[in-house]
Amino acid sequence: MKKCDLDTPSLLLDLDVFENNLKTMRDFAAAAGKKLRPHAKTHKCPEIARRQIACGNCAGICAAKLSEAEALAAAGLPDILITSPISAPNKIARFAELNRRVENLQLTVDHTMQIEQLAASASADNPIHILIDVDPEMGRTGVAFNKALEFVDATGNLPVPLHLRNAPTKLMKELGYGDGYKYAHNYASNFVEQEYLPKEISTQKFWEPSNNTSEQKLAQRMDEIRQKK
Repeated sequence: MKKCDLDTPSLLLDLDVFENNLKTMRDFAAAAGKKLRPHAKTHKCPEIARRQIACGNCAGICAAKLSEAEALAAAGLPDILITSPISAPNKIARFAELNRRVENLQLTVDHTMQIEQLAASASADNPIHILIDVDPEMGRTGVAFNKALEFVDATGNLPVPLHLRNAPTKLMKELGYGDGYKYAHNYASNFVEQEYLPKEISTQKFWEPSNNTSEQKLAQRMDEIRQKK
């Protein structure tokens, strides 16, 4: 077959160059004592992602959007990190469902409202793993890193509230783990008043919307959710 016989669009790779790039990235990270987590948003191809992981020294794969993560998961790829926060209720529901099917699925968050929504969709048999999205002064998404660092230094390692903790053992149940937890889907509109943060930081905010259009849309959506509560 010749290139002119291929349909368009077609993804064509020089395998020698491609594999050399994989090894170069792997060795560069390994020399620094780090593991790679390549971003699939650049190629959106499960087979390339699979080869990136197979090359070695790889902690998993990144996806920019929920839909990209769903496509990677459908191809059988585990250990996916979604690097953009989500807040729309339908996407929260889709993420919760995907979380049941993907080993070590993770999501970035940059606001307590997102944590509340995700916590409402989590359960003892479907815990959700999150990472704080830090803003490297690009003004897009993320927590202001100076404020976050100051906050961590000031508060230290705060305990997870008892009512949010799983209770897989008799001792944990006796200690009150999970007592009083409210499952949001048992309430009207899937919203419930419940504290998801340690009491020491229940009013803490790391992000305030700027005049950026996308941030204003997110702020509007948060206001709508608060009104429903």
